[in-house]
Amino acid sequence: MNIQIPCKEMVIEQIDDVVKSFLKCLSGDVDRRLVFAIHELIINAFEATLRKYNDQASNYPINLYIKMEENVILVEITDQGDGMAHHLNPIDHKQLEEVLLQDRGRGLLMVKKMVDKISFLNEGKGFKVSIEKRR
Repeated sequence: MNIQIPCKEMVIEQIDDVVKSFLKCLSGDVDRRLVFAIHELIINAFEATLRKYNDQASNYPINLYIKMEENVILVEITDQGDGMAHHLNPIDHKQLEEVLLQDRGRGLLMVKKMVDKISFLNEGKGFKVSIEKRR
């Protein structure tokens, strides 16, 4: 599945249902933790796009790509925002307890705990987060 999500809050609220339906068709069941992880990453992409483009953000869609290879679900979320704040990267060396009371940064650490692999790529014109989850 490859869809472009308009950078509009009302659309983002509805994307969970699309993701749940697709995952059910793809793998026969719905992993709620994976749905949560995808939702969190879409919210991050939405916020990054809003930070960069403000009122024009709706002109810069977020791309969601999901596929399954053998027993692994692969997800890529790409935006045209301003990337990840440096204090959040790399998340490899942080624990959830360290950021629990901070305003930002908890979501990525929760995602990291819910998936088998997470990676980030700043593509110059955009920012991509990839996750993998074994079934």
